[in-house]
Amino acid sequence: MMPQLPRLPLSRKRRRRGFALLESVVAFAILAMMLAMIYRMVGTGARGVDRAEDVAGALELLQSEIDRVVSGPALTAGTDTAVLNETFGRTLRIARVAPAGAPPGNPQASLYRIEIAAFRRAEPDRAVLVLSTIRLQGDPVSP
Repeated sequence: MMPQLPRLPLSRKRRRRGFALLESVVAFAILAMMLAMIYRMVGTGARGVDRAEDVAGALELLQSEIDRVVSGPALTAGTDTAVLNETFGRTLRIARVAPAGAPPGNPQASLYRIEIAAFRRAEPDRAVLVLSTIRLQGDPVSP
């Protein structure tokens, strides 16, 4: 049997190389997590911009539709659905409402609640934006 030689401690240089590898792996893991968080934030921001553009486009179209309905012929209660453009459709609901405390059957004027909702044509069950207003309309007086 050969006599065993005493083990010498590793040189400082060699020990440092091992720590440098471990440090690089940890640094890479931290960098990967940071990049994943940045990617998620950028994606969320992009979806927010798309949503804001949709709402702005829908708002412009709905305001035009409300102006058209109010300035048009006499309001009548009912529901109507129509296509606004290649992206949006709209649902218009007009309902006659009685003002609080008003005597029933007031022949002078009527209040109408106008509600208009824009939806993407691809998703007709999900409203992008809903606008609502109340209009007073004088009823014709019968002789």
